[in-house]
Amino acid sequence: IVKPEMTVISGLGTALKMTASSSSSSLVTIPYGASIQYVDRYTSGSTVWYKVKYGTMTGYVTPSSVVGTANILSRPILTSHAYGQINTGETVTITGQTGTYYTISYKRPAGHNIRVFDNTWRRASVDDLISYVDPSQIDSNSRSFYQFLDLSKSAGTTATTLNKVLTSKGTLSGQGQAFVDAASMYGVNEVYLLSHALLETGHGTSLLAKGVPVDKDGNALINSSGNRIYPERPVAATVYNMYGIQATDSNPLGNGAKYAFQQKWFSPKEAIIGGAYWIGAKYINNPQYMQNTLYKMRFNPSSPGTHQYATDIGWAAKQTTSIYNIYQSLDAYTLNFDVPKYQ
Repeated sequence: IVKPEMTVISGLGTALKMTASSSSSSLVTIPYGASIQYVDRYTSGSTVWYKVKYGTMTGYVTPSSVVGTANILSRPILTSHAYGQINTGETVTITGQTGTYYTISYKRPAGHNIRVFDNTWRRASVDDLISYVDPSQIDSNSRSFYQFLDLSKSAGTTATTLNKVLTSKGTLSGQGQAFVDAASMYGVNEVYLLSHALLETGHGTSLLAKGVPVDKDGNALINSSGNRIYPERPVAATVYNMYGIQATDSNPLGNGAKYAFQQKWFSPKEAIIGGAYWIGAKYINNPQYMQNTLYKMRFNPSSPGTHQYATDIGWAAKQTTSIYNIYQSLDAYTLNFDVPKYQ
């Protein structure tokens, strides 16, 4: 991609560094929405930096703080829906041609912002979105309907029952009591908590579930492949994050580990209980947002497009199968549903 114009998308702006290093001095903070010009790229270890021009200054910024202006279109016409952008300097694979347009394949590198298109993730079109966002299109007898389950109400289950579900689930195995305790302490449905943890951790096998070694400042000392980085830095602690909290798209492992370090989640149990507090306070029992269902956490119908838990439009529906299956293993339970109705 050779189009040199890029835009700052970090809400707080981005630091223009003198050199390609996070410890380098900043020349200036480039504000949100500002235009910059791509010059070159530099790789330091596993970290990529862009060399850019901003006004009369030249320095370095991180890929996650900017986005290119080369649109990836859904159809071979400039006015069609844009699935996202691709940053300057990236290489794509041309897979075909329609008129004067190429079809391409591209994999977004780690550290790039979610707005950057790749083969797996793209900006949803209205047609993509409608089947997920319209409650009338979700069968009330389906498992997907459990995205309307009121998550502020307990399922009334036991640790013994939950531990059966957690058999052979990595570091989540045997943690049934932690989920029951978390639900009791913070008013969050324990079946939902367990299901959420299973989804976010790949059934207890992700790096954040296994434990991430960090330095004294909470910086991860392994990369996304699990390999040790910064060998000169001693391990200060091992942290856990069972719900993917603050594991943002641009750097899920690093950001998720740093937040866990700040919260002192030094064991699976502490991550389960501490994360439940965060979810309850930020979403389910938050007096302002009152996002007490998976659907509301994803789409926030009272203020659409804001305070959303995830970027995946299928996030709420994807969690329902696990929640449904767990409920079927309970001897008795009460279900409360909260379904929004749009005008």
